[in-house]
Amino acid sequence: MIEQLTRFTRRQLGSPDIKTLGIKPKPGLHIKLPLVRNSEGRSPFKKWRRDEVEFELYRSGTKVSDFMQDCEIRRQLSWFPDLGKKNDMNKSYDCPTKGVSSISPYTLAVKRKSLPCKKPSGRGKTKISGYKYEKSKRTIFDRFDNFFSAAKTHMSHVLKQEVEVFENFLKDEKNLIDFLESLDAYQSVYDEDYVIFYLGVELSDLEESYLSYISIKGFVADHLVETVTDNLMNNIGPPALYNSYNDNKAFLKHITAPMTLGKKVDVYDAVLLIQFKELMNRGIFPNPLPVFVGPQAETLNRKFDELVQREYGKKSDDRHRDVIKSILKLGAERRAQFVLFYYVGGMILDWGRVARYSHELTTDSHSGWRIEPLLPETQTGEGGTGFRYGPLNNVFDLEDNLLPVIFDNELIVKITPGKGKEAFRKIVDRRWFSELSNKAGKDGVMASVAAYRQGFYDFIYKGQRGQISAAAFRKIMQASIRYSINQHGSASYPTIVEAEIRLKLNILISLFSHFDGDYQTSNTMKQTIRELPDRLRRVVDRSNDHEPVHLENTDEFSYLVGQAIRYIFGKMQTDNIPHSEFVRFTRIRTAEKLAKALFELVNQYGHIHKSNRFKVAVGEITAFGNANDDEVNQLLLMSGYFNYARKQDRLLNASDTLTTEV
Repeated sequence: MIEQLTRFTRRQLGSPDIKTLGIKPKPGLHIKLPLVRNSEGRSPFKKWRRDEVEFELYRSGTKVSDFMQDCEIRRQLSWFPDLGKKNDMNKSYDCPTKGVSSISPYTLAVKRKSLPCKKPSGRGKTKISGYKYEKSKRTIFDRFDNFFSAAKTHMSHVLKQEVEVFENFLKDEKNLIDFLESLDAYQSVYDEDYVIFYLGVELSDLEESYLSYISIKGFVADHLVETVTDNLMNNIGPPALYNSYNDNKAFLKHITAPMTLGKKVDVYDAVLLIQFKELMNRGIFPNPLPVFVGPQAETLNRKFDELVQREYGKKSDDRHRDVIKSILKLGAERRAQFVLFYYVGGMILDWGRVARYSHELTTDSHSGWRIEPLLPETQTGEGGTGFRYGPLNNVFDLEDNLLPVIFDNELIVKITPGKGKEAFRKIVDRRWFSELSNKAGKDGVMASVAAYRQGFYDFIYKGQRGQISAAAFRKIMQASIRYSINQHGSASYPTIVEAEIRLKLNILISLFSHFDGDYQTSNTMKQTIRELPDRLRRVVDRSNDHEPVHLENTDEFSYLVGQAIRYIFGKMQTDNIPHSEFVRFTRIRTAEKLAKALFELVNQYGHIHKSNRFKVAVGEITAFGNANDDEVNQLLLMSGYFNYARKQDRLLNASDTLTTEV
């Protein structure tokens, strides 16, 4: 796995087009000083003038000039590495404050707030005060001696004289401030911005210095570095990034913990791992990141690099899809092997090898997994949630359209600027590996997210279709439906919540067996839902001249009980039907006990007027329950209860003129 990371990083940094793509210089004033030799007999002090130096004030988000590109490359080879650890103090040469952010004798970087300010101005992010300088008992200038003393251990002795001049110039506080004040741009440097001085040495000198630093400080701890030969470049040890040091701590094995490496690396690989993190922080690569391996690796990685340059500027998750789809269009489905990395802030949170991948969702009869509006969401039959019914053609459709619904916006988060058709529009967050917070009333949903998000991630991005079973999907949907039912009583828009419940039932009915590769069972259930209402109308309607039709199976029984419970609740003198009261019926497992519970409910509300159809239905339900102890079909029980949006779906409404329609 280290091999894939280091090869990828080496390939990207070796490409002139990608090496500087998306670089993000530090906001602030960047000053490049020309080399000045301290020849024999010449003073080691130099006062640079404004016309002798190159400088530029950079603001975040502005165009990066050629000069700033050069400065950023120099900064990366001079910077205190961001190791993402709290115990990295020994990596700095300005402890404990770390006011000097550089680690090279050829570069010095400090924040504007550490320098004196003659005319404070601004506020907030545009504040210019030098407050840290004013409050410090020991100013940044007092610490330059220690910094240069440590940093010069990583320099070429050939440049000793040049560095001496550079050091003396920076340590002379009065002359340095006078020089900075002579630069107009300095007056616009904010407190949190940087002032960075670069000595104009060759990039090879910076690289040599950086490698020397990493040979000692690029590992997790100094005492774990193994010196193989006298040459420090041959040192090995656990890398400062992605290491498994203290792996016995439980929190390091949590899903949100960064990926770790168990093996030791050399200096060059340690540098590449740090550079990999910097590359990822640019936001130019797709996330997750596929690194192609196998016989076709060279061809596919070259295609990948072309796509990265072409797709730069798009959202990271969209770029992943474009890359994968473009690779598969090459006919590489059978040969596209890759290692997949998921990263946040440059830290790898998941990785795995994918031997074969397909993003398409297919069934026996057609492409796409179809979600159908079997239970109309509203009275008009139109969607009340804004959900777009139709086929899920690939796993990315499943991620975008299905997961926000079934996990109630807790895994794939979509912004909902309004209700109705405005809902479910734009994805704003994907919480595949982020921390999950406890939310009141959402215990079941959050438990589903915690239990199944890794499985869905592997299902979508690694093509591991066996990660989510039909039983798991049904469990997820039951928790989600239960949450919506509990929300209904206190919702500001109860009709929207009820439409959501019908939507979730439609999803469950349409897809529940697809995750086991059993498409026929789902199709059979869809057909049952379509046919049951007409069949049950014949059971409850005795006004026509036909032989009485009776309940024949638990499917008909379960659906009709749901209709009967909803009919009674609809007769209550309340504006908001208490769906939470219905939940207790879903916990009853057998037909006998469910029929008994319905009979008790009917007696409890014996004062309400009941239609002839309802009376017939109760009689049929009681008779079936007395003769059968079969297991109730919970899905059809809920479908019967919630398939109540349109009047024609309410099977027990009055068939005579003495009863008022609900």
